[in-house]
Amino acid sequence: MTDQVAIGNYRDATALPAGIDAILCLKECCCDEGREDVEVLCVPLIDGPGNDPRGVREAVRFIADVVAAGERILVHCHAGRSRSAAVVARYLVESQGMTRHASLALISAKREIYLSEGIEEVLGP
Repeated sequence: MTDQVAIGNYRDATALPAGIDAILCLKECCCDEGREDVEVLCVPLIDGPGNDPRGVREAVRFIADVVAAGERILVHCHAGRSRSAAVVARYLVESQGMTRHASLALISAKREIYLSEGIEEVLGP
């Protein structure tokens, strides 16, 4: 989505693209725990309504910290079209001052997204 933030699915995390320094896993069960080749944060999110806002803030903060360190991050969920897109959109809103619409437009111009019903709450007010 940006030079430092990539969105993918669980397969992308398994066959990690070159140059990725960190992984943010948003699946209910994290398949990336125990990796030693990259920094990993697992924040299990529901693909719908009812996510804990603290987890969303933690995920966005992790992206911001990785980017601030000059590193590249892969944000993934299962398919890479809903949870990961919503969290990266929230990051873009908070870090770049983009609108929700503009952040989602940027992401959808680069990859197919489909926000599940209720996941929009991750985008914030």
